[in-house]
Amino acid sequence: MDSDRCVGPSKPCPSNDHVCSSSYSVTSLGGMEVLKHVVRECSIKPVCDKSGSISVPNGMVRTSHVCCATNNCLPGPPRYPLEQTLRNGLSCESCVDVNSDTCVAHQDIECTGNETRCITIVTYLEGATSSSMAIRGCANQDICEAGEKEVKDGNFKVKTKFSCTGGSNSLQHNLILLAFSSISLLKWLL
Repeated sequence: MDSDRCVGPSKPCPSNDHVCSSSYSVTSLGGMEVLKHVVRECSIKPVCDKSGSISVPNGMVRTSHVCCATNNCLPGPPRYPLEQTLRNGLSCESCVDVNSDTCVAHQDIECTGNETRCITIVTYLEGATSSSMAIRGCANQDICEAGEKEVKDGNFKVKTKFSCTGGSNSLQHNLILLAFSSISLLKWLL
């Protein structure tokens, strides 16, 4: 859906631990908003009032999750995180690959603001047509805590898996090399 509105039948939430929620997302490419989505559903309370962002070269996805706790209430408008340009020192491998559940990074992206995690997202769409998409880039902690998400709407099912690390692969490789070098040095000294 390309808007901030959502229509559909009311459904009971599975337990008192759930509230009415709206999950909003807006995708920008080259500085222009190209896609907006909203999903209204029952969610657990800990996901409420969270916002997040994912960055890839020339693109960004911002999300907002707002809730309300009475029957058939309408959660408020989205509160997207502000776009930040100050580099934070982290770089992540980055790629986007459609019709695949993996993508091979051919470039790095320098992370900004509170995007302090490297993320891999795989989205599967099942229904009349099926497809998948893999994305790697920078993300903030709230996005990483989202875990796995599945949304069913009529004949369609969208499943998204998130995986986060604290730094780029090159940093991890350097730390592994440093660890092996340290072990070798200790063996030589002893």
